Amino acid sequence: MNHPFFIRLCLLLLVSLGTACSNRETAPQGECRIQSSTTTSTSSVSTFNERTTYEYDASGNLLSKITTNQSRYLDAQIANRANRDQTTTNRYTYNAEGYLLTSAYQFKDNYFTIDGKPATEEFVYNLTYTYANGRLSGYLQQYVINGKALSPSPNTYDYDAAGNLLRLTRGNSTWTFSQNRLVDYVEKTGSAENRPYVIDNGLVTSYTIPGGLRSVYTYDGQRRLTKMEEYVNDRLQSYYTQTYGDGKLATAAEPPFKGFPVVAFPSTSPNSDRQFFEEPGVLTGKKQYYITNSQTGQEQFFSEMTISHQLNAQGFVVSAARQVQFKHPSTLPQVENATMTYSYTGCN
Repeated sequence: MNHPFFIRLCLLLLVSLGTACSNRETAPQGECRIQSSTTTSTSSVSTFNERTTYEYDASGNLLSKITTNQSRYLDAQIANRANRDQTTTNRYTYNAEGYLLTSAYQFKDNYFTIDGKPATEEFVYNLTYTYANGRLSGYLQQYVINGKALSPSPNTYDYDAAGNLLRLTRGNSTWTFSQNRLVDYVEKTGSAENRPYVIDNGLVTSYTIPGGLRSVYTYDGQRRLTKMEEYVNDRLQSYYTQTYGDGKLATAAEPPFKGFPVVAFPSTSPNSDRQFFEEPGVLTGKKQYYITNSQTGQEQFFSEMTISHQLNAQGFVVSAARQVQFKHPSTLPQVENATMTYSYTGCN
């Protein structure tokens, strides 16, 4: 079974409740601020633990966001090759007026090679921001992979007279907006132009990449993603459906950055799989995955994720429970259980 969606599917099962599809919502000063989050996942073959902590300055600006996660396998032979420890560190600096000046992202992965030898990989991602008339006008991003620096990449923002975002230019790619909604996206290579998105009312409904791969997206009346399908040469390979409940994601309790546009654009962060412009939502009920058997062409029920959550008085998620059941009898593990908790300060 070799589906382009399969690897991403397995990674998504480790993502905390609903955070994969979230624009940043703003929380005024004096309201809830996220302080920490934890995820613990257990199955018959492995355990997974993740913790994220946040630090703020006296003005409420986010100074750091640090995530550590640990994967452990119960089988000793697998553990010698698959156990890993990862740390993701985000740090932020500001000027005297409270505008974000720099952000530094570092990802460090300690793991074992196929022959059981310990190894470490490191990825560094630095951003420097500039402003004009109180608005973000651009930033320069610099990647460093295992000590080797890549060429810096500039990103620029253009606004209309009212301050609404018109264009975001990132390398050879340009996003165009109207009334704070996406209307066009183009990638340029020399004189050639490529428009891989089909856009409807500011939402990406289809995304095509070379090799016959195409993803199709369906949304509910609140602009939240409810279904995603993946096709290869117009043949359905996999899809999932999901539903939402009331409440606000923990990420909505992160402070907004002063002068940034209100339109959320595709994330440049290497640890984010959010790509488009859908509205955030708290996943609840069932999230079901289906795949197409490459030999028979028949649709198969691959897995089902059941999610429940608890909210505080302000509507933020404070705890959640998730169970994933894999439907194919040869899939291990058959069941994975996870709990997520979130702590806040400043909630009135």
